[in-house]
Formats: sequence, C-alpha cells, structure tokens
Amino acid sequence: MARNQKHKITLFLASNLAAGAFFFAAPANAQALLSPTGGKGQLVFDNITGIRANVSNGVNYSGDIGFSIQRLGVNTDLGGGVTGTNVIHATTVWFAPQADYFVINHFSVGGLVEIANTSVSEDIATSAAASTSRDLGSSTDITLLPRVGWMFALGDRFGIWPRAGIGYASRHGYDVGGTFSGVILQATCPFLYRINETFFIELAPDLTWVPGSFTVSNGTNTTTSVSASYLDFGATGGLGIMLDL
Repeated sequence: MARNQKHKITLFLASNLAAGAFFFAAPANAQALLSPTGGKGQLVFDNITGIRANVSNGVNYSGDIGFSIQRLGVNTDLGGGVTGTNVIHATTVWFAPQADYFVINHFSVGGLVEIANTSVSEDIATSAAASTSRDLGSSTDITLLPRVGWMFALGDRFGIWPRAGIGYASRHGYDVGGTFSGVILQATCPFLYRINETFFIELAPDLTWVPGSFTVSNGTNTTTSVSASYLDFGATGGLGIMLDL
C-alpha cells in the first residue's frame, strides 16, 4: 500500500440533467440558427455545470451550485510494528450564480457572486482499528465580480467572448489562519459552440489575480495586517444557456 493515498469524491448537483439536455439538444444537422451569437437582448448563463482544471487543485467539478467531499489518508507508525491511518475529511458547499446581458450587439455586462464554505475534520489513529476525531474548523470564501465582455461571433454557432472584471474577494478560516481579502482582477476568454438556439458548450481559459492583505488576530482586540496576493491560472469547460429576451 502506498504511504500516502488520496481519494476525492465529487458529487454533481443537476449534472445528469445538464448532460441529458446536452445530448437531446444536439441538432441532427447543421441548420443555421435564427438568433445571432451575442445579439442585443440576449441573457447568458455560462458554466451552469462543467469542470475546471488548474495547477494547484487539478481537475474539479465547476458549476453554479454544488458540493464536494475530499478524503486524505496517511499511514502512520504507532510503534511496536503497528500502523494506523490518519484521515482528513473536507466538505465544500458553494453557490456561485453568474449571468451576462448583451446591452447592444456584441457588448455584454454581467457578473458573478460566489459564497463557498469548507469544513474540515481529522480522524487520528490510536490503534490499527481505532481512531479519535477532532474538528479542524472551517473556511468561507466570498467573491463579488462585476464584468464586461465583447463577443466575436464566428458565424451563427461559434464565438470568442473575452471578458474582464474587477471586484472583491475574501477568504476567512482555519487554512489561512486569519482573513485574506482584496481586489479581484479576472480575465477570461470563452470559446463557445452553440448546440442549438438555447444551449452551448464552452472552453474558457482564465487568469485571476487578487492583490490584497492578510489580517490575523494577535489577541484581545489586536490585529496585524500585511500585504499579500493570490494568482491563479486555469481553464473551465462546461454547458451554458443563451436566452433571447
């Protein structure tokens, strides 16, 4: 058995429904669509369900709502030739709706609001078959991100949609030992294909930078703040909805 083992289970809320919509919505032929891609009055909900990959977290489920369960098991020597397994459990629940509206042809305004909470506990081995548990705490993420974009339509089915936003982000909890917060700057560029008038699939590389500060409590009514920053590069692929209002 490997000394370090990691098992991650991700549960998708409504993913089966979204997948079914994808297959049943696929056109039988390449007939032209009636509505333009990025036309005035369109309301777009992208990444209602999908996956995201980046360097730090690997490949994970990504969507407007969901939760994930993570388990990390590490073998440990208890002495006398006995080994046990310490296990860390993490559960994350998030709500992250996002939408964009085309106020004129090609030009969109929109944004994202995200609230996520992660709780962590640890099972500490006391023998080969027994353990004790302790709560390690939780963390909460909050993101508010207004954004604008410009859709380059390539025919009626394909589009390239660069977007940029500036807003606020914070993380408070056990894993950072305080509060990290700051201005969030994000640029993303979805490449999308419209399956029919309503549904589309997309692949969107994105770059996020948060210059901010880290604040920690030093005791009763005293805190210390230092400058800090966060940088992330990744890519999201998933299913979206485009509605003509």
